[in-house]
Amino acid sequence: MSRKAKKEKNIIYGTRLKALREEKGTTQTEVGRLIGVENSAISKYERGEIWDIPLPSTKILAAFFDVHPCYLIGLVDDRNWRPSPKDLTEPELTHIKKYRACDADGKKHVDYILNREYSRVCEPEAIYFKHSINYFEEYAAAGLGNYLTGSTPTKIEFPEKDIPPKTDYCLRIKGDSMEPEIPDGCIAFVRSCPVIENGQIGIFSLNGNAICKRLDINIVMKTVRLLSNNPAYLPIEITADDYLHTFGRVLGHVK
Repeated sequence: MSRKAKKEKNIIYGTRLKALREEKGTTQTEVGRLIGVENSAISKYERGEIWDIPLPSTKILAAFFDVHPCYLIGLVDDRNWRPSPKDLTEPELTHIKKYRACDADGKKHVDYILNREYSRVCEPEAIYFKHSINYFEEYAAAGLGNYLTGSTPTKIEFPEKDIPPKTDYCLRIKGDSMEPEIPDGCIAFVRSCPVIENGQIGIFSLNGNAICKRLDINIVMKTVRLLSNNPAYLPIEITADDYLHTFGRVLGHVK
């Protein structure tokens, strides 16, 4: 998509957002509260200067103004439009059927790929505020683990929108065991905490090796395991002889 086309999409989104807001009689502050941003950000959205509203936030706004998200982002011009089976192609209907047959993990993987590709193709380039956080050169392995030698963090800058709330630091992930959710080579954002909840992905030290895995605690079987997303990797059973320390919870990542 050309820069001109992206700018036009910005303007369509902003114009429709402003018209719907004024028609409903709500303020920019009230709209901002719906998606957790300041009124100044809504003002920029309406002027077409910045468009970094994530798809979930667009859905919230569309529901609030009683329109479909496709109208808000300019894919359709009829504000009363709603999707129906006749609007979908045969391959699209097949994809929907397959998606509904997936379990929770399968849907999560599909959502990840779909959201990434949607952002790549549809979201315009924008100006973002940047923020510096601690970055550890020592990587955590999403595989068999690497020895944690310890390192002093440096500061690295990211667009503020990319940093999940409550992030304390970031580090490089090496290995494919957590793909597709956490790709090989990505930078993971981590919240420091000595304990994470069952099922969450964390950064651990297992017998001195830094490792990125999903925590699995089975109270009935009295087992603790570290799981991979990639089925090529077997679960790691934690025994009484192992030393397991939790560095923190993985909140998200960037390439």
